[in-house]
Amino acid sequence: MSDTTPRKTFIDLCLEGYALLEDIHDYIDEWHESEGHISISEYLGMEAGEYNAWVEEPSVLRLIVNAKRNQLKFDQVLSDKAAYSLAARSSSPEEALAIEEWLRKTGRL
Repeated sequence: MSDTTPRKTFIDLCLEGYALLEDIHDYIDEWHESEGHISISEYLGMEAGEYNAWVEEPSVLRLIVNAKRNQLKFDQVLSDKAAYSLAARSSSPEEALAIEEWLRKTGRL
């Protein structure tokens, strides 16, 4: 990839099926080792609010990716009760409960 070719972000690669959600820490390590001058949220392909939510509650990563896949704003996903069904698609009942608990704790649900 040349310097003028934009690199694919972690989120891009997830959407294309080339990265798994659990690979995020590998991409964070890459960012730490890079000499680029972009924020970690930009490097991962997240908006600042998405990144902050992920840091606060890592299980929302699935919601972030699903919002991007469906071309929705993350805040819209969090505020739209119908979109909470995305949490039901989590990899485990525990993850769905963790997301629901976080949404309630932060006043988003």
